Amino acid sequence: MFLTLRAPETARAVLIDRDAGRREMFAGLISDRGFAVAAVYPSAAAAVSARPEADLAIFYAEAVERAESAVEALRAGLDAPLMVLVEDGDPDTVAALMRAGADQVTPVGMRSDRILTGAASAMAARSRIKAVVAERERAEAALETMKLVSRAKGILMTRHSLTEADAHRRVQELSMKRNLPVGETARAIIDAEALLGAH
Repeated sequence: MFLTLRAPETARAVLIDRDAGRREMFAGLISDRGFAVAAVYPSAAAAVSARPEADLAIFYAEAVERAESAVEALRAGLDAPLMVLVEDGDPDTVAALMRAGADQVTPVGMRSDRILTGAASAMAARSRIKAVVAERERAEAALETMKLVSRAKGILMTRHSLTEADAHRRVQELSMKRNLPVGETARAIIDAEALLGAH
């Protein structure tokens, strides 16, 4: 009986850099670290157009003022974590690239401060996560309000033989008259129905 071992899977990386010599250098560096270079591209547009399958996209941000739009395009067009390489890890630059969609910003310049860049990356990533969580919470609250309004409209339609549009208008009018959010007004209608229905 023979035991067959599967070869370990090598993560595939895509390199995006305008400079061919730098692409070659980075390809060697990441190959030495266990990655297979799946493809190289001279621009974000070329990479997005090709839509390569990869486990990691590495983009060298040569001109930071143009890099934000390139990072946004890569984030939207590639389904892979995005690591952005920069010469100087200025915290404002790091934050801007993280807001644009980078998953990690890494300095490669000789004079870059890797600790400062790492700290700025961590803070920007946390800020992005907080924004996503807040957006999710807003969406959940809006959905809950929609459910309450829908139930309140159903009660008004049944009790007062109103159309859905008239019931919706009634909920809005009550909300404005009592200076309450629509969700609270709908909750009051539902609670009143429960109270009246108990008798």
